Amino acid sequence: MQDYKKLFSFARPYYGILALSGVFMGVVTLLDMFRLSAIVPVVDRIFTNKPIIFTSGKFPEFVEKILNLLNAYPPLKVLQVILIVMPIAIIIRAIFEYWQSYLMSDVGQKVIRDVRNQVYSKMQSLSLDYFTQKRSGELVSRITNDVKLIENAVSYALTDLIYQGFQVICFSCLIFFINWRLAMVAIVVLPMVAVPMTVIGKTLRKLSKKSQEKMADINSVLIETLTGVRIVRAFCAEKREQEKFNKQNHEYYRLAMKSIKRMLILGNTTEIIGVAMALFIIYYSGRQVINGVLSFGAFTLFMATLLSLIKPFKKLSHVGSIMQQALAASNRIHEVLETLPTVIEKKKAQ
Repeated sequence: MQDYKKLFSFARPYYGILALSGVFMGVVTLLDMFRLSAIVPVVDRIFTNKPIIFTSGKFPEFVEKILNLLNAYPPLKVLQVILIVMPIAIIIRAIFEYWQSYLMSDVGQKVIRDVRNQVYSKMQSLSLDYFTQKRSGELVSRITNDVKLIENAVSYALTDLIYQGFQVICFSCLIFFINWRLAMVAIVVLPMVAVPMTVIGKTLRKLSKKSQEKMADINSVLIETLTGVRIVRAFCAEKREQEKFNKQNHEYYRLAMKSIKRMLILGNTTEIIGVAMALFIIYYSGRQVINGVLSFGAFTLFMATLLSLIKPFKKLSHVGSIMQQALAASNRIHEVLETLPTVIEKKKAQ
């Protein structure tokens, strides 16, 4: 938890903007639910002209009123209402989605600007012995590669974490409203998704740290070779330097592919578990539709909502891998920021 606090401390000046963006994401999620819920009146009232039936208990009063109105309206009237309401909802959603994406991207760019300024300013204040102990390429990697990984976490991963988290909560509530028994089956499967996310996430963090260190090695080779190009040419060491660079570059490639392989395994595992759960629920709820306990529109909404939950879980697994990479980068950056100069100027020195 301490590592997460360190990572998100870089975004502390912008918590207000992040909160506003979170509100916008909540509105977008609610409109996503509304758009999805339109399946019920379309299927039950317009296509089949049957009443909307849910097997759950009591809905909130305003939902009950809406359902009663839809059941009372003739199919043509329901169609007219949907054709008026849906375009308005889609336009409002697009506006809120634009602003939340813009605000999160703005925060990400500000954070990357501030962190680079902090790291560079800290380096300027450190004593000379620090630079004799560290390679130039390693220090350059802290300002370039490591800071970029933090931007990915603060901007893109945090956006997905909040937005997909909202979707999981809202869609889960919706499936409970539709049929709580089927929803309980879905909840039982969640630990099966959480375990591989945790195990693979720890591995990704270790691999990310190694990848960042290897990128520092590549930067060191580049700086040494390019700044000392006259010496390399004078001793005809071009082939030796090429071999050294190729070796470091290939090691970085191997580490990157290990991370990619684990991310792909995690995403596919999540999807397979979700599809298996969906097939079981199709069988169970399909029998309820045949027996007239559940309307076909409500069944369609349940399945659409359940399948919509697969994407957020898959996204959240990807967020976990990005966060692990960013945590490793954050620790490396804080190593620089927390380093104290060995030679300290006296106060009021002559």
